[in-house]
Amino acid sequence: MPRVKYADLLKRLEECDAFHVSVVKALVGDYAKVMVHKLHKKGKIVRLMKGWYTFKKTPYVLWIPLMGYVGLGHAASYWGLWNQACAITVLTPRKVREGERFVGGEKVIVKRVKPYMLFGFAVVEMEGVKVRMSDKEKTLIDLAYFGHPCLDEVAEVARELADKEKVKEYVEELRKRGAYRWRIVRRKLERLLGGA
Repeated sequence: MPRVKYADLLKRLEECDAFHVSVVKALVGDYAKVMVHKLHKKGKIVRLMKGWYTFKKTPYVLWIPLMGYVGLGHAASYWGLWNQACAITVLTPRKVREGERFVGGEKVIVKRVKPYMLFGFAVVEMEGVKVRMSDKEKTLIDLAYFGHPCLDEVAEVARELADKEKVKEYVEELRKRGAYRWRIVRRKLERLLGGA
């Protein structure tokens, strides 16, 4: 089993946005859990979820272990579609507990989605971390799909900022992937965007 100096290991882990304890175990052996526990207790690392940690004091890294993306109201605010500040929402296909969590001192909402919803991303930088976020058009799709309360509010701005052809392509993508709400999404967006 490979052994790494403590300082070298810390440097390598600090460069990662997030890491799993199994990576540490592969490098230092059975001492890994004790080491991670001590780092967490000292406040040097933040626990994201079972087995996943980060040195970064930002909730934006939670999308990594959840294999999801940031979306809904938070993405709408980021893209300038909505002027309200709202909690970070991570959408994930993983079987995890849904609801609120506090990561890095901020509230994060975790919402499960079907795997067919995993498309339409952009990689953006938030608080020094590369984040997978729904693009403008996919944000509109998600807002319509989940019946988000801000959908009516974003419609006017979305008419100006969103690419209507891309919205149509995304609705078609939902249909092809077998999303059971694709017709509802299409109707809502046609009404709000005027023929999208």
